[in-house]
Amino acid sequence: MGTPAATNPVLDTTGANCAVNQPVPGVFFLAGSFSSGTIQRSCTVPVGTSFLIPMLNDAYFAQQTDPPAQRTEAFVRSQVTCVEQSPNLALSVDGVALANPTSYLEKSTLFSVNLPPDNVFGVPPQLLSPSADEGYYGFVEPLTPGTHTVHIASSSGCGVTEDVTYTLNVQGTVGNPITCSGTQSLVLNNADIQTTGAALTVSGSCNVTINNSVLWGGTAGIVIHDQGHVVVNGSVVGGGSAFVADGHGHGEYRNSAVISPVTVTQFAVVSDSGGNVAF
Repeated sequence: MGTPAATNPVLDTTGANCAVNQPVPGVFFLAGSFSSGTIQRSCTVPVGTSFLIPMLNDAYFAQQTDPPAQRTEAFVRSQVTCVEQSPNLALSVDGVALANPTSYLEKSTLFSVNLPPDNVFGVPPQLLSPSADEGYYGFVEPLTPGTHTVHIASSSGCGVTEDVTYTLNVQGTVGNPITCSGTQSLVLNNADIQTTGAALTVSGSCNVTINNSVLWGGTAGIVIHDQGHVVVNGSVVGGGSAFVADGHGHGEYRNSAVISPVTVTQFAVVSDSGGNVAF
């Protein structure tokens, strides 16, 4: 809602604007559509990208001029519960359907929207608050390099239908893979490394501290040889494996997330320091 209509991914009919205002490194929000017709979009994304996808959702935005009774949490939430009325949901990736899609119902916290000029509603810029969203959202882990198809086909008692197909071209490398060897010490802050190999390779007795970063590799996010030591703070690590280690390699998670079907391979020692999340 905060993106002008001219570049808004929801109004986009080709996919040219799919990357506009993506807020989280390593994750793309794939927009639905305001149209009840069929939409075909093509989008190029970096390798290592995950996807958050609205199968069906509805939102309500209170104006500051609305009566007080229509600006309460109870009222704004009551305006979006229609998505729960006989939902017909379908999300597929490369022809494989998401099982039990009705189990993915999410209800947002209350939030505010600053409508910009040239907004999707065609009204003067203004603050919309309180606002609420309710809907069914799927999360897709990183896809292999190449072309993939994501299809959303849904409807519910809101009278809203979705029929959106994305052709996703997964390619390229974000950032430069890093190697640390010997007795070096290395600190990575706000790094975004996404590659088909390993994002970080550590050998010798190198010590690496990673803060608020994304490391994703087709083979592994982090590879540790010998006595290398890696501490991951508030970051996202993933790929074929999150950690691959041999010898006396040691990886430590602290308030971080794993996007990977395999957390650890070979002889890794991984310490969970709490606050960690596996996707």
